[in-house]
Amino acid sequence: MKILVCIKQVPDMESRFKVNSSGDWFSDADLAFRINEYDEYAVEQAVQLREQLGDSSELTVLSIGPDRVQEAIKKALAMGCDRGVHIQDPDVHKKDPWQVASIIAAYAKGKNFDLIFTGFQSQDRAPPKWGSPLPNSWVMPAQPPWSVSNMPTGQSRRSVSWRGESRGLSA
Repeated sequence: MKILVCIKQVPDMESRFKVNSSGDWFSDADLAFRINEYDEYAVEQAVQLREQLGDSSELTVLSIGPDRVQEAIKKALAMGCDRGVHIQDPDVHKKDPWQVASIIAAYAKGKNFDLIFTGFQSQDRAPPKWGSPLPNSWVMPAQPPWSVSNMPTGQSRRSVSWRGESRGLSA
């Protein structure tokens, strides 16, 4: 099974925020960054699923942003992901969830991912991220936030058991 996990790097909420010079966002100077908490849950859930499925599954982590997001990708790799993908976009913070979902869909198209995990929302902007817009980018029916629960080894992707939102995770 091919699994994609989308993560976002956000400022540590304990950081001291200052408005940037253009007044439309915050300044990156002197901020500590981390993986969005809800995306960490997505990585954990995807790693657990892969452990249930066995070594035949491939887990890819994707992040969009400036060079600094490579640190978030490295952490996800350390958590158990197999591959990391960085889409360079220093202005990703100016894009709405639909635009970000379009970037993810363009990357994933033709790569035959069986399952895509995203965090439920972003700590730095609060609205739901890409979970609902992403299926629409493929002209697929939008689904509410869901997460995998106890997928027995060998089950096909069409017979996965699902349950509602779990710790802010959607898949």
